[in-house]
Amino acid sequence: MELSYDLNNVVESLTNKLAGAEQRASQFEAVAIAKENKVQELEGKIAELEESLKQEKAKTAGPVLQENKNEGKEEK
Repeated sequence: MELSYDLNNVVESLTNKLAGAEQRASQFEAVAIAKENKVQELEGKIAELEESLKQEKAKTAGPVLQENKNEGKEEK
């Protein structure tokens, strides 16, 4: 009788520990998914900013190059 009682306590304790571990694992998984989504969002923003920067450089490079060409003609 004593052994049966002790085994039941061990099984119950292990069951509770397993349930707690599964809950923590689920929480960690949710955090990992949220962080992965945030990383993807930030990567998208970086791509947008890089494209915007390229467009701004293209806009400002055009007139600057034209001015440089005109300056070269005046010197000759």
